Amino acid sequence: MSLEGDLAAVYSDVRFADLPPEAVHAAKVSLVDALAVMLAATGMEPAAALFADHALEAGGVAQSVMLGRGQRVPAAMAALANGALAHAIDFEDTFDATGMHPNAAIIPAVLALAEAQGATGDRVLVALAAGCDLVCRLSLALDSDPAARHWYHPPMLGAAGAAVAASCILGLSSPQIVDALSLSQNLFSLGDGLKRSPQSQLRAVRDGFAARAGVEAALLARRGMRGVAAPLTDPAGLFPVLTGKGPRREPLLDGLGRQFYGTQVTIKQWPSCRGTHPVIAAALNLRAEGVRPEQISKIRFSVSPPDDMLLQPTAQKQRPGTAIDAKFSIPFCFASALVEGDVSLESFTPEQLHNPDILNLAARVEMAGLVEKGAERYDIYIDGNTVSSALTLPPTRRAAEISEQEIQPKVAQCLAYAAVRIDAADLIAACFGLDSAAPAPLFSLLAASP
Repeated sequence: MSLEGDLAAVYSDVRFADLPPEAVHAAKVSLVDALAVMLAATGMEPAAALFADHALEAGGVAQSVMLGRGQRVPAAMAALANGALAHAIDFEDTFDATGMHPNAAIIPAVLALAEAQGATGDRVLVALAAGCDLVCRLSLALDSDPAARHWYHPPMLGAAGAAVAASCILGLSSPQIVDALSLSQNLFSLGDGLKRSPQSQLRAVRDGFAARAGVEAALLARRGMRGVAAPLTDPAGLFPVLTGKGPRREPLLDGLGRQFYGTQVTIKQWPSCRGTHPVIAAALNLRAEGVRPEQISKIRFSVSPPDDMLLQPTAQKQRPGTAIDAKFSIPFCFASALVEGDVSLESFTPEQLHNPDILNLAARVEMAGLVEKGAERYDIYIDGNTVSSALTLPPTRRAAEISEQEIQPKVAQCLAYAAVRIDAADLIAACFGLDSAAPAPLFSLLAASP
């Protein structure tokens, strides 16, 4: 059997009883975390509203709810509109080993199709666990960085995960899942030109395209549409296209069906790119030591790829024009943390993007050079003296080890920015009750209208 066939055979056979309790718990935490983040984006990211407007204008069968609107549209269009919210404020969970946001495309796809198909709560959790597991494994199997070939691969891998997760909702066979994987690649790809286009909103809304691709691919596969036989390993398949080489088989197959990588994703502390988090932690430490912005004449960061994209182009990163660009800016995030003493959703409002104290300090932040991973550092010039220190990722919490009570503050913080009123305790209860009840109460909550 092909590698794709091996993967599809396992995911098509996964049942709720097969999931380790830790994987079930992680799927619930990631779900409620993602929904809170997406709901916050309904009140914070104007670009995402374009997708909801587009879905409404397209019309069609009212199958699946759009967050923040309360209106229902066809499942694929709901996946598009809700997926555009998933990464819009860059606060969703992360697979730190490879820097992926594995659930950003999967959760919108699964929810849209689950509501349209009347799926059970435990089937929703199986689909989430399977899709997230595949995205993490695909990212570990990459032999080199697709950015070297000008691909922006995280949402492309997310589309594959969304296709498999959607296939689980539909109960597709193994050959049909392979077809869905193939078709999803025909429906979505993304080059890295967004890194060099500060006016573009693609970085914020990218996962909408991936989520819709996953839903449409699975629906077409169910109707009998055939894709290519080896969508991952064919010479024109996903891995050779991204890296010029085939996948590393060991990360894809080790523990497949027994160990689910969703247990390894972590919940974000700050609403910005994970690559900025060591910098934020460094700024907060400096502030705690009494360092003031006016003492700093210059600060230079040595980073490893791909975090150079958080420092360059220098002028763009020192004065970002949009919230999503500020979230991908080391100068802005460092300055915001040192000036304000925290980085929160409030840090990226239009007013803060023009805060002169933050921008003045950000203008003194620059890139020193590229270093090997693990050797990241900063050199800060304070009152004529140079202080150097290593950059390290602050402690993280895995979704699998966070309780309902512990996720509550972040959920409440996000819901305060939502375009609709939803109680944090109700949302958490609806997500954590999925294994013992139908998802109807969850969809009823999500159908809140402004």
